[in-house]
Amino acid sequence: MNRITKIVLLAMLMFSGLFVLKATAAVTAVNSGDQIRVDIKTNSVSNLAGVQLNLSFNQNVLRYDRTTEGDFLKQGGASTIFLNTINTATPGLLKNIAVARIGGGANGSGTLVSVYFTAIGNGSPNLQLANVLLADPSGNSLPSSVVILNTTVIFSVPPSTLSISTPTISGITASSAIVSFSSNQAGNSRVIYCLSSNECEKSSPTDADLTLNHSISLNNLLSCVTYHVKALSQFSSLSGESERVSFTTLGCPGGSRVNEKTTARILSGAGGSVNLSRANHSIKLDISSGFDSKDADFQIHELDKDEFFSSIPQVSGKLRVAGPVYELKAIADNAISSFSKPITITMTYDQISLPSGIDPATLKIYRHDGFSWSPLENCNTSGNTITCTTTQFSSFAIFGDPSALSSSSTPPLPSSGGGGGGGGGGFISPAVTQTSSGCSSGNLFNTLTGQLCSTSVTGSSTSLIVGCGGGNLFSMVTGQSCTAGAGSSSVVSSSSYNFGSVTIRLGSRGEACKSWQRFFNDRISANLKVDGVCGRLTIATARKWQAMEGLTADGLLGTKSRIKATTGSR
Repeated sequence: MNRITKIVLLAMLMFSGLFVLKATAAVTAVNSGDQIRVDIKTNSVSNLAGVQLNLSFNQNVLRYDRTTEGDFLKQGGASTIFLNTINTATPGLLKNIAVARIGGGANGSGTLVSVYFTAIGNGSPNLQLANVLLADPSGNSLPSSVVILNTTVIFSVPPSTLSISTPTISGITASSAIVSFSSNQAGNSRVIYCLSSNECEKSSPTDADLTLNHSISLNNLLSCVTYHVKALSQFSSLSGESERVSFTTLGCPGGSRVNEKTTARILSGAGGSVNLSRANHSIKLDISSGFDSKDADFQIHELDKDEFFSSIPQVSGKLRVAGPVYELKAIADNAISSFSKPITITMTYDQISLPSGIDPATLKIYRHDGFSWSPLENCNTSGNTITCTTTQFSSFAIFGDPSALSSSSTPPLPSSGGGGGGGGGGFISPAVTQTSSGCSSGNLFNTLTGQLCSTSVTGSSTSLIVGCGGGNLFSMVTGQSCTAGAGSSSVVSSSSYNFGSVTIRLGSRGEACKSWQRFFNDRISANLKVDGVCGRLTIATARKWQAMEGLTADGLLGTKSRIKATTGSR
């Protein structure tokens, strides 16, 4: 039977109006939550190529779910057309359930279609077949004396297992969240939750309403804490549970997002460790036995540092290592405010994270208690690793002293690339006279201590001006004219270097970058390769020069940096 014939056959079935059979299914009452399948079958039919029918039901007791094709018309491997034309516009009535076979007719007995319902109330389903139209391959109607339609309605017992979907979490606040899930069998609703991957102990109240779509609200949660949840449902003797999912409540310091996290259950009598490692930094907590009278869940949250420092100031007079900020928590019944024994914190960083001008030997882990920063005790620095101890948890980051002037106040490292190329905020490094070894050969910095070496001219009555070695026209530290008091003054011609008019930054290329490289080589003997590629070494040198000139040491060479380089003014 070709496609045109099939369409003609289905059209005849749908519009002939021939009444062949009306069958009423004898059924028993159903209960809310029952899963029901109605199999519509043939019995000893010959040469059947197509069928169309209507099915009515009690819409106050049943909810229509779906219809699937049976295997009777597919016998012998034949192809069929199962029309998606079921009309559900009339409550309690399914119109035009139709299926047709390609090729010769089918013979015998079997299932034509199966219709699925869910009981939404108690009572009789009142299932009835009506307007059943049958046709052979030529489109001829088959008489009822030849075709007997045996309709069987099967009421399934509840599923042998109750399965639950993976929960979804929504409406997350600092103290609450909504857990939603579905089940294959109407049942009650409950959620259990905990702080680690161990067996969860806390439970929401049970919602006794039987439903397929569940929603549970969790309240009185702790802020900036990761919770693990599992959904549960039960109906009669059946019960099911979902896989475990996790979420983190809001309310982290500075409104920061959590980029990475880990949790571990630590027994008070045994102690243990917790680690969170990434490509270029890591943190480890070593916890002694007896840290508290109760076991606790230890959580490490790596916060978004830009969001954190957008609202929380850095340590005054210190430089920050450009690594993460960690929020640490230990929770028994509630968050532990103070430990009975110190917790050892070990943090690592990579060399690229160090800001220009920082003294690595002075690095410490600092704790922010919600109001101010304070350094941890018993800190040791070895390589790129810092180890300290603390008896309290909150937010932690690494800071250190400026290397050239460890006792002076220098601007903190910006948390992001702002600053427009070396403007504002500035400071002028005070002169530090160094006549000891390490300041020979006109060195700007003492090679042993890292402090600035002052420059003086023997026999000259000119006042000491720091940073005027090597024939500089302006002090590289103060910006003063190096010829002041000597009866002459001059400025660097703006034509000496072609800095261009755009901000130079990491990754910039071209003549402007070459000019800055030459400038740094001339001014501070940077010994850079003049290749026009502003890589990490060039930008690190730029930040070093900006710090010496009292500019914001952000490595962005913009308008203020160009003015400073060409005129000595800010």
